Amino acid sequence: MAKINKRTVDAAHPTVSERFIWDSELKGFGLRVRPSGRKFYVAQYRFKGRTRRLMLGEHGRLTPDQARSKAFAALNAVEHNEDPAEARDLDRQAITLRQFIENIYLPDAEKGLVTYRGRPKKTGTLDVDRGRINRHIVPLLGKLKVRDLTGHDIAAFVDDVASGKTATEEKTKARGLARVTGGPGTARRTAGLLGGILSYAVTKRIRDDNPARGVDRRFNDKRRDRTLTVEEFARLGKALVEAARPRDRERDKERELGPEHLSAVAAIWFLTLSGFRKSEALELRYN
Repeated sequence: MAKINKRTVDAAHPTVSERFIWDSELKGFGLRVRPSGRKFYVAQYRFKGRTRRLMLGEHGRLTPDQARSKAFAALNAVEHNEDPAEARDLDRQAITLRQFIENIYLPDAEKGLVTYRGRPKKTGTLDVDRGRINRHIVPLLGKLKVRDLTGHDIAAFVDDVASGKTATEEKTKARGLARVTGGPGTARRTAGLLGGILSYAVTKRIRDDNPARGVDRRFNDKRRDRTLTVEEFARLGKALVEAARPRDRERDKERELGPEHLSAVAAIWFLTLSGFRKSEALELRYN
């Protein structure tokens, strides 16, 4: 037991199992050190005969002094016959979908805590998710409380995205322009993302059920599952060889190859021979 301050926290090294360091001055205030090395401030107390532990926040987002102040407020509430954990749960139940996504879902996803098919979501996938969240989910459902969402709300959302209600144009860069069209395919994929977000809300105990489950996503997203035939691969190879062939500068001056052209040919060769998706290829790094 020692006073929890910056020196104490910095010196708290992880072990094989989770461990706690309790403050010597404020009873119930502690530091939780996980085997991964992540550190969290906690307040532990007894309320109506039960021992409860309140997570105050992660070290780095909170300083030791800030965590101590939060712990003092929580423990003081217990002295006045109030349960701070119950108050926290009530606050969470009042959270809007936008607040949940921005303050809980996306930060956790960036830390690798949100998984897809058992694996943390990749950076490219999260970028696509943010686009669907900002262009469709938040405009239509962001102001609704997570606990109040119903299957009817989800079904209406899918219909609205499919009909183009969220269609718009937006600037992406100084001269860039993105056209958001919506449509059946976008509706289906965005509904899948929304279902995953609400499933995470169940995990975080903000809801008891997922209202997106069972909603009829009757739109076909027209995913392509066709592959090239051997003959088509041969034709593609010939076209790539021809595209990279040096030209006669006088006869084919207008078709003289530049570095961008050659890079495009090389990129198509790489994707064809490796089988990588474009997003996967862009994440590769040279070692």
